[in-house]
Amino acid sequence: MIKQVKFLAGIYAANTYVVFDDESKDAIIIDLGGDHRDIEEYIINNKLNLKALLLTHGHADHIAGVPFIKKDTNVDVYIHEDDVELLEDASKNFSSSMAMGPIEFSPDFTFKDGDILNFGTIKVKVVSTPGHTKGSVLFITDVGAFTGDTLFRQSIGRSDLYGGNEVEIMNSLRNIVMSLPDDMECFPGHGPKTSIGYEKNHNMFLK
Repeated sequence: MIKQVKFLAGIYAANTYVVFDDESKDAIIIDLGGDHRDIEEYIINNKLNLKALLLTHGHADHIAGVPFIKKDTNVDVYIHEDDVELLEDASKNFSSSMAMGPIEFSPDFTFKDGDILNFGTIKVKVVSTPGHTKGSVLFITDVGAFTGDTLFRQSIGRSDLYGGNEVEIMNSLRNIVMSLPDDMECFPGHGPKTSIGYEKNHNMFLK
């Protein structure tokens, strides 16, 4: 069975998720914005086979821990092709003006809208949702949608940072995100989990 565990990473309280198959022990990490040690400890203690680290977008509060876990595990890092420039430029990912200091690195692999990524027994569908950044995505898995900073519980991501676009994020939310099944659970980049149906009924930004 595919499961997920949430960790709060970094002073900006960004969510990091470990998604794993409790039978095969295959695992991936989604976003890593702070201290990697608790995540590594969880993976080791549960004898998980770390296959990849996927990024919903390239902002500093979601990537700050990546170079450190990369050094320890040599895990492959994936991001949408349109957000590579954020990873490689500390001024564009805002780490140069945040508490963690400048962070710049390149991904091992990129993906695009509609790609199906297979990591052992874990299957991930990439859904592009530009607006928060050019390369913002949702990851659709057997446990639900990991929505990054596109959709939060009763809120949405900001669109006034580099690469953001208010029209695009509203189009992404109304035409793509809200077309997903009502019972699909959503695991956002900040805050508690939610569902598509709940957001249709309670998110004032989607009215």
